[in-house]
Amino acid sequence: MRLWVIAMAACNASTPPPVEPVPYDGVTTCGAAVLPPPHRQPPLPEREPVPSFVAPRSAMPDIQGDMSSDVVDRPIRANSTRFLACYMHSEQAPGIRVTAHFTILEDGTVAGVEIHGVAEIMDRCICDTVASIRFPVIGERTTVTYPLVFD
Repeated sequence: MRLWVIAMAACNASTPPPVEPVPYDGVTTCGAAVLPPPHRQPPLPEREPVPSFVAPRSAMPDIQGDMSSDVVDRPIRANSTRFLACYMHSEQAPGIRVTAHFTILEDGTVAGVEIHGVAEIMDRCICDTVASIRFPVIGERTTVTYPLVFD
């Protein structure tokens, strides 16, 4: 009996303040909180078709040296996505023609790149891309004029 009195005295000593009843709004919740639905992005607007990198037959490269046009064309085509990125980044209208003049050295590296285009940002990007391309080693210098057409 004595234990009960001590426990009762301890409870009475720290009685919390009365809690005001919350009016019932007709909704009962329990368990874990429900997250709100994710924010939905509005649909993207219709986009114009992505331009493609094209080197039509009428615009084949002019090659001064023993390297065939297929050997020159393969590494250029392999980098077509990089050329396309240059075009897209510059926000130019379709139908752009850029001409790249460069020399393929004996070891397959590129030197003396010169770009004749329409926008400095695009031309710089294309110049850097052409300069980074490695061609097959043929043991002699080859000078190339390569048209790039973006439709």
